[in-house]
Amino acid sequence: SGTPLVDGNRLYAQVGSTNNAGVVCFNKKNGKIIWKSGAEFASYASPIIAELVGVKQMISATTVELIGLDAESGSLLWNIPLKTRALRNVLTPVTHGNTVIMSSHSVGMIGTQLSKGATGIRQNRKWLNDKLKINLATPVVVGDHVYGFADKDRFVCVEAETGKISWTQSKFGEFYASTLTDGKTLL
Repeated sequence: SGTPLVDGNRLYAQVGSTNNAGVVCFNKKNGKIIWKSGAEFASYASPIIAELVGVKQMISATTVELIGLDAESGSLLWNIPLKTRALRNVLTPVTHGNTVIMSSHSVGMIGTQLSKGATGIRQNRKWLNDKLKINLATPVVVGDHVYGFADKDRFVCVEAETGKISWTQSKFGEFYASTLTDGKTLL
């Protein structure tokens, strides 16, 4: 169910372990396969493109892990386990500097710091906040904070560097909602 991602002349999609591939990069104009990677089952999460530690990456959550693939070749750069009780990752990852932030309904919110190592990209869990078990609405990053709905009616502001909750606002509504930003303002 994750939305494919278009970047330049490429279309990236989780195809769900179909034809020996978990993620496929297509030429968006003619549909030809540029590369295939892995065999992971697809999640509900949509992929993003980000340049972290100097490498352009396609980052997405599968049903059991968060992955970073080289956007040009599809080679696996890093991965961290993110297995939920229902094998259901929904949120799209977000980034802050060289940190990838992801949340799930059973694990909580995790900040993973990427760095360059002698043999490639290293990942290290920077922080975990198990009180931020976000289920459906992907948060957004503005400045040094992450904003979004932690529960159906609780809006939160989280420090991107530490995972600590700066503030919360309850009674925000009865249903989940998406938060949008232009990088300055929240909607």
